[in-house]
Amino acid sequence: MGKKMTYKMIIEDCTKTDSCTQAELEALISLFEHNAKQTSGTFARKAWFDLTDFAIAKQKGVDRFSLLLMREQANGKEKWIGKFEYGSKHLKIVGVLENVMPHETQNHDLQK
Repeated sequence: MGKKMTYKMIIEDCTKTDSCTQAELEALISLFEHNAKQTSGTFARKAWFDLTDFAIAKQKGVDRFSLLLMREQANGKEKWIGKFEYGSKHLKIVGVLENVMPHETQNHDLQK
C-alpha cells in the first residue's frame, strides 16, 4: 500500500501593511498554507479565493479578505505567493511546500 505524501509550508517572506492586526496575520497565514496545499495537487498556476466562502475565515474575522494564490518556479523550487487584500489592508506571503517523511519512515531510519 502506498504512503500518502505530507507537506509542510515553509514561509520565506511575509510583508503586510500596518493596518493588519496580529490575529489577522496569523489567520491569513493559516489560510495561505491550507489553500496552497489544496491547490498543489492541481495544475493551476493561479487561483483566486473569496474568503467569504470559508467558514474558518468567518470564525477568525478575516472573511472580507480575498486571496490571489500563485505558483511560480524559481531556482528549481516551486514557490507559492499569496496576496490578501481587504480595503487598505494588504498581506503578501511567499512560501515553499516541503515533503515531510511519514512518521513510520522516520522511526525506521533511526533504527538502522
